[in-house]
Amino acid sequence: MKSKTIWVTWEYQVRNRNMSKELGVTLYEINYDKHNRLLRYFFCIGQTIKILLQVKPTIVIHQSPSIVLAFLLSLLKDIFKYRVIIDTHNAGVKPAEGASKVLNWLARFSLKRADLIILHNEMIAAQLPKAISVEKFILADPLPSVLKEQRLEPNKEDVFTVVFVCRWASDEPYQEVIHAAQILESKKANVKIICTGRYPKHIKKEKLPKNIELSGFVSAEDYDLILKKAHCVLALTTRQDSLNCAAYEGMAYEKPTILSKTALLERFFSKGFTHTCNNSDSISNKIITVMKDYESLKHDIVMCKTSYSIEHGVKVKELSGKLKNQF
Repeated sequence: MKSKTIWVTWEYQVRNRNMSKELGVTLYEINYDKHNRLLRYFFCIGQTIKILLQVKPTIVIHQSPSIVLAFLLSLLKDIFKYRVIIDTHNAGVKPAEGASKVLNWLARFSLKRADLIILHNEMIAAQLPKAISVEKFILADPLPSVLKEQRLEPNKEDVFTVVFVCRWASDEPYQEVIHAAQILESKKANVKIICTGRYPKHIKKEKLPKNIELSGFVSAEDYDLILKKAHCVLALTTRQDSLNCAAYEGMAYEKPTILSKTALLERFFSKGFTHTCNNSDSISNKIITVMKDYESLKHDIVMCKTSYSIEHGVKVKELSGKLKNQF
């Protein structure tokens, strides 16, 4: 029987879009914009079943989280006669950091019922319970696409611009970045730090150092321009098992990138990248180091992008072969 593969998601997410495009798989994005969570689940479940009835796929790929979508597709696989591939993130292996017994049971049930599990890195794979004997495939994020019409050059002004890619989440040491900006200001370093993302109410613009700029939530086009005009990308996390999406953005935009000093990030991102402890002194010192070694790091990140793209393409081709042969 000829393979008919689809990718289903209940949210807009870059990896879903990029991976489905690379694999040549039709992506079905189901999104309910209203805030009522119960109604959202009813709507998304109904639309998912409708797609399964209409398309009659042989393979369904989805990302976990959503834990509910993963559970639904694992329940329906025998009824609709398809195989399930879960592209799982950290929270798909250990939802709510293991605090929720219900979510963790749902996640484990879904993973056990999968026919293939795609994981971002070996560290996440190692966290899978031994009872889950499903075939695993390691595939890191594809590089995000960059508009080709504009050159990937920073702004011409003298100030060295660092983009701190931030969701203002609990694992991102943004207070340390603010303190680092204060240190740089006291040293009269010619640096500006642009913090992206919708910042929380307790962050007051007027109380921040003058060398910090808050972009707030911006459109994809404006975010693209912010990265293009920057000299350097900064992306930090306190998680030991996380591969920052912003690291791939730094590589795609050919910007020297500062990441947190974790074993995983140091192993995965080396040339063109530098790593810092999550404290203000270390962060400020690394920014100064990137300023001094900018041309060398810039050359390295371009080389890194080229080699990564080749290696990733080989892995995608391997996965495409599995889909065509139904594993």
